[in-house]
Amino acid sequence: MNYQQTTKSEINDMSIKRMKIDDYTNSNLNYRFTRYKINSDVKLKKFAFLIEYYDDNENVDMAEQMHQFQSDWWLDDCRPPVLVYHDNRNYRVIASMPCSSSLHSLTLSINPNMWPLNKGHFDSAYIYFSRVTSIYFINNNQQPIHLDFLQLISQVFRSRIEYLEFKYWGFKCPRTLYELLINATVMTPCLPGIRYLKTSSSDWNGLDGMTLIIWLLLASNVREFYLPGANNADKLQLGEELNVLFTIDSRLRTISTRIERVIINWSFDQNDDQTKPEVFDLFAQIFPKAIICNV
Repeated sequence: MNYQQTTKSEINDMSIKRMKIDDYTNSNLNYRFTRYKINSDVKLKKFAFLIEYYDDNENVDMAEQMHQFQSDWWLDDCRPPVLVYHDNRNYRVIASMPCSSSLHSLTLSINPNMWPLNKGHFDSAYIYFSRVTSIYFINNNQQPIHLDFLQLISQVFRSRIEYLEFKYWGFKCPRTLYELLINATVMTPCLPGIRYLKTSSSDWNGLDGMTLIIWLLLASNVREFYLPGANNADKLQLGEELNVLFTIDSRLRTISTRIERVIINWSFDQNDDQTKPEVFDLFAQIFPKAIICNV
């Protein structure tokens, strides 16, 4: 934890312009920075903090933790909004907004109203992340993805994102969206910061050939995508759908040549399915400049 040891009286007597706290630890923090009993008269031009840790205590009441940041002091306009976050791996983050510190991974609902802020909304120009490596969005019950949500992602997550994952990849009105994108003469990508699309065993739903092309059109800087989540028969079907679309429309050629790597399986996958060589050959044909491999 990076801070200068200071007594309460010293804090009250001096003029504090900025305070920044970064903490990366495996212990239960219990908000160590609250040892500073800052006098309410102190006016901070910038008060920024990030507390990031793993906690094996599954009984931590996240609602109670959020409540601690909903006092009158925290809800005052002089104090920043606070994200109080946890996931199912007991990874916890408490961060002021905007968050300029580095975060490895976040798992969030597709509904921004459920993102755990103590106040404010993520459509604010002052609530965003500058350095997040990986994002996994949970859209249960096959909730389709809307373009305005992707635009919100670009607004909130402003760094280059290494990995983007969705539980359900399907769009609302995919055929209409596909035709709109493929016929556009000029298009500003919704997701220019995305580098990799990644699926996992539970996240294959909604990813067909047309949907994958829509993603590659919207995220024009994607150079790799991961497909180890489904069985080889599903991958083969996806490849066949892609092959048809790329064959009938030459405008898609720029997509096929910019992909640098397609990951078919995890290296520890011992699947002896006889379709596996056919899957590799098919994707090599579709993406002629890409490395088709396992990792």
